[in-house]
Amino acid sequence: ARQDIGKDDINAKITGDALRRAGVVTSQHCDLDAARAVHDLVIGLVADGIVAGVHDCSDGGLAVALAEMAFAGDTGFTVAPEPGLPVAAWCFSETASRVVLAVTPDRLDDVLGRATDGGVRAVDIGVGGGERLVVEGAFAVPLAEARAAWSDAIPALVDADVHV
Repeated sequence: ARQDIGKDDINAKITGDALRRAGVVTSQHCDLDAARAVHDLVIGLVADGIVAGVHDCSDGGLAVALAEMAFAGDTGFTVAPEPGLPVAAWCFSETASRVVLAVTPDRLDDVLGRATDGGVRAVDIGVGGGERLVVEGAFAVPLAEARAAWSDAIPALVDADVHV
């Protein structure tokens, strides 16, 4: 028998207690039809050369995906969280079948139109460029500092002989 996950359950994989204290509640129901629609959309966009980059949000959420894309592209970003959502949920939710696409401005309307036609919810969250990683209302970090923290975290723990 399948057990339904209620709205008060939290995905334990994502630092459960900290997110609960922040007011973030997630439900990890998997909608296979929605997943297929997202995958079909992304496959088509990549095959047609319409997107410059794609990253899933399943391991760390949108903020982590954006940061990893920024490191790979050696550029910053400025994005704005959706109104009505806790910023922590918007940044770190690992909701299934969620991706971030890098799209040039001249292709944005095409991508949004194809998403609508495919039954996929898509929104323009901001722009790439600059030397900072910015989530409006949450953080603004220099790209170089963020990259150093990301790439040096484990070596620094090893060097410090920290036992966790």
